[in-house]
Amino acid sequence: MIKSLLSLLILIPSLIFSQSNEDFYINGNIKVDNNGVDWIPLYTLGEPALSGSFSIGNDRFSINPNFRYELDGLQPWAVDIIWNYKLKNKGKFNIDIGAFFPGASFQRIEVDEEKLPDIIIQPWVTTLTTTKLTYRFNDSFGLSFLYYEGFNLKKVNDDQFDGGRMFFLQPEIKQFNLTNKIKINWLPQLYTIHISADKSYYGFLAASTLQIGFKDFPLSIVNIVNQSIDFGNLTGKKFDYSFGINYFFELNFIKK
Repeated sequence: MIKSLLSLLILIPSLIFSQSNEDFYINGNIKVDNNGVDWIPLYTLGEPALSGSFSIGNDRFSINPNFRYELDGLQPWAVDIIWNYKLKNKGKFNIDIGAFFPGASFQRIEVDEEKLPDIIIQPWVTTLTTTKLTYRFNDSFGLSFLYYEGFNLKKVNDDQFDGGRMFFLQPEIKQFNLTNKIKINWLPQLYTIHISADKSYYGFLAASTLQIGFKDFPLSIVNIVNQSIDFGNLTGKKFDYSFGINYFFELNFIKK
């Protein structure tokens, strides 16, 4: 599965950008943190994790693979391939559409079979459609509304969710400088989760991501905090946090 995904990631961007006269970029973040917080802040691995998120694209289209591993033994935790298209990217009101195709999370399943290990790793493969609406009040501040609708591509056991939806509301705050050398990125979020299974699970939560780094230096410190407002009947921790170190790189290519 991983080999097939990597082949697609190499082949498809090559075909797309070879036919384009536009410039394109490649960037990425590689992070090590103590708690393995996912892109949905409620969900964590609960132990040290290594994650990598990458993007290749131009001013409208991008492909964004995201890989997460347990730090101990580098066992896979989740893989998402995110496709994104900026339907409208000029003016105050912008629209992005996209999909997680595929999205895979690797679950530890206990088994009671003589010929099998006590625990096996089982992939749950899903897809998510995404819509992001952003209104920019000025160059420094905007407000985004994100909607995710999820579906199973293959159901492998009864514990797997049938689908779900999520809504995120988040300010878009421009990076600001604390001093001439120290820069800060801050992303607060309000979000709801509604998951369909044998019963419905729902909740309303708040999260905050704070990233502190130095100007012209690729390493930064990242702190993520997640707090429930109405936990409903979700499972997990009502309050959780993580600390990590992030490495960022960016390459820009100009076609001549």
